[in-house]
Amino acid sequence: MATHVEELLMKFASNGTRVMPILVMVLLLALGCAMDKENDQHTQQVHNHLIPEPSGKTLVYDCLVEWDIVLKADTGDAWLMLPDTTVHLPRVRSASGARFVSPEGDYMYWSKGDDAIIEINNKSYGYCDIDREEAVWQDARLRGAHFRAMGNEPGWYLEIFPDSIAYVLNYGDRVLSTGTPDPVVFPDKGITVYSPGDPDYDISIEIADKSCRVASGKELPSTVTLTIDGQLYRGCGRMLQHRQL
Repeated sequence: MATHVEELLMKFASNGTRVMPILVMVLLLALGCAMDKENDQHTQQVHNHLIPEPSGKTLVYDCLVEWDIVLKADTGDAWLMLPDTTVHLPRVRSASGARFVSPEGDYMYWSKGDDAIIEINNKSYGYCDIDREEAVWQDARLRGAHFRAMGNEPGWYLEIFPDSIAYVLNYGDRVLSTGTPDPVVFPDKGITVYSPGDPDYDISIEIADKSCRVASGKELPSTVTLTIDGQLYRGCGRMLQHRQL
């Protein structure tokens, strides 16, 4: 775009054409906007190149605020996954524990064992309890799942993604995957049914709007019945979102 505008200005000048001031102004403004756009694109490319994608272990902390504080962290970087944004925190030197700080210094994550201190917009939250149970659900959300269910005896779970469903059965001994069909909803019964129609397995997932208690005692909003080739798996589930406390 910038090159095209420059060519027009040079053509007018070489031909001795009298260019109205307002036309020059328009062309210069267009040139400036085009250059700004190119600079923005270049800056975005540099930005994406320098900041790595979130990776590592998913961690969830209850810091006495109205929402869970979710992070992903590896040995060199951490990412603070806030409800409305993600903040990259490179690791910095620390006399004790692991400390990660944003380039502007307004976000910080320090941890040692299960203890953590987190700063958001220069506000410190120093009473953070790690929530390992919730971390499993938030990790599925960050991987793109929108629903998750789990059960025991034998231990199993499933995760529903926009284009696939993952099944981990019998304490991890059996792993399956199917496509995600359009659900059939029975609003009068409060039931949603997924029938993947896979050629290798006869699978049905029934999600009922009925509260269900997991082994830890936590209550989830959905009761789930998974049927695979005639075998029943019963458990609890919920939609995945940044949990409000």
